[in-house]
Amino acid sequence: MEPASAWNSLEMIKLVFSTLTPLAILLLGIWTNIRLRKFEQDREADRREKKQEREEQKCIDKEEKESERQKEERACEERERLYQVKKGKELIQNGRIHIPHIEFTIQCIFFGPQNGMYIAEFILNACNRGCTTQRFPRIMLRVLGIRSGERLSFWEGNEPRLRFPEKILETAVIPKDRDFILVEPGIKHDINFTTIIPHEYRFIIARAEFHYEKYPPQSTEKVFELPLNYC
Repeated sequence: MEPASAWNSLEMIKLVFSTLTPLAILLLGIWTNIRLRKFEQDREADRREKKQEREEQKCIDKEEKESERQKEERACEERERLYQVKKGKELIQNGRIHIPHIEFTIQCIFFGPQNGMYIAEFILNACNRGCTTQRFPRIMLRVLGIRSGERLSFWEGNEPRLRFPEKILETAVIPKDRDFILVEPGIKHDINFTTIIPHEYRFIIARAEFHYEKYPPQSTEKVFELPLNYC
């Protein structure tokens, strides 16, 4: 009976081990999967945390840059204000506060051609850099031209200035229903005037005269070339 009993015990041990081995492998696999899943979750959480930190840092950097920009703008505005105050005091001390300090420019935009004519939009600009409001009861626009193919020559008696022999127009810019154009201090005012220019002209010179109420007029002029797309 002892050999049979020993054999049965050995078989029982083998049976137990054969049963436990797959179970142990299964449990080991489950444990490994749990650990891997936990590792992936921790890594994903760490990645999200770092991403959030980067986003927060970007927001902080952006806010700091915006704060610096606003600070610089305020500093520039303050410097400009102090400059204007100083300039105003100097003008008052020199008795020149009411004297005009205006910059004038003139531009022209061409449209067309159509039926042998170009639409010409003249833009007269007055930028009041002084301390008092200026009124212009009269603004004149004069346009002279040089035809295509015409020989270029000097203005006799005013050499070496170029001569523009053809008078195209001379007219008042301010509408008849208005008494004057008003330009406040620090304001850049555009006055638009639209007319037509025959296509035969290659170059024009436009001169704008701004007439004050109490001071001599000031003027600005500029040369323009008409487009070469006439058919």
